[in-house]
Amino acid sequence: MGAYTYLQPVHGAEPAGKEVDIDTSWFDLAEGLNAVGLDGEFIVTGNIFIATGDEDSDGGGIYERQLDPEEVQRNWQQLQIVTFERYLAAYQETPQGKGCKDPGIDNYLKAHFMALMDVYRRAADAAAGMKITAW
Repeated sequence: MGAYTYLQPVHGAEPAGKEVDIDTSWFDLAEGLNAVGLDGEFIVTGNIFIATGDEDSDGGGIYERQLDPEEVQRNWQQLQIVTFERYLAAYQETPQGKGCKDPGIDNYLKAHFMALMDVYRRAADAAAGMKITAW
């Protein structure tokens, strides 16, 4: 699951805010959000890999998806109830997160979780869509 993933608020094709790099953490973020009952892959990637039929991407292509402002608002409403602590506890119960009690990994996930929350907050505040790029 080595795809680097970027999210950027947009109005149509025009940037509406700073692009955020969540590195290769998209899968871990999606898994933890799934575990708290949200559609993590849609929130983090817009189902970019499912839509392309490349769920096991090794980062060999460039994929883009754009969420409309209504999808951004829905995702942001759902994300607002999730704290990092809740996300991490749920993630650590997934097959990916079991036995993963490394403070370095926790800090890595926290940085990318907070970046995800921030980019959604900014996009929602701007009534913007979200461009998601993975490669």
